[in-house]
Amino acid sequence: MTLLSATAAAAEPGAVPMPQTLAALKGCWKARGDVMEKPVSVTINARPILHDAMFALDAESSAVADHRDRYAAHLIFGGAGTQAEASIDAITSFWADSFGGTASAVGSGESVVGGFDIKYQDENSTFINRWRTTTRGLTWQITARDAEGKENPFACYTLSKVPCPTPLKISNLP
Repeated sequence: MTLLSATAAAAEPGAVPMPQTLAALKGCWKARGDVMEKPVSVTINARPILHDAMFALDAESSAVADHRDRYAAHLIFGGAGTQAEASIDAITSFWADSFGGTASAVGSGESVVGGFDIKYQDENSTFINRWRTTTRGLTWQITARDAEGKENPFACYTLSKVPCPTPLKISNLP
């Protein structure tokens, strides 16, 4: 029975393996940070999905000064390339957020020492997301690179791991 459970959770044959650097994000995280110099609080829930073939991350934040100023993002990550190239640790990603479908973006990147980098392009800038594990937890820095190559800070978080909320089960409802 254990063998069947392990087999059932494995990615499909031929799937590009998920880079191990993504596994460091697994769990729930909380932080205060800055977005465009505005203090925010953020919570993150990150987990493997699709039989461990990909990884999903849900982030929700609000401005510290005004909790009605909210934002949410859903990020999906997976291995890129082919199985033969899997050792390169290339990563593909999809970004969707509370600004709607026109703000969604496909990204690409790779594993680096201590984490990974992903770049997402929009009409005016390239947003570079740098994820790093540290002895204190996890850092997530986003910079915006303009057409001339100048980078400006966009967002920065230093996250601490927290217990994940217990999922609500239908049988627990009245």
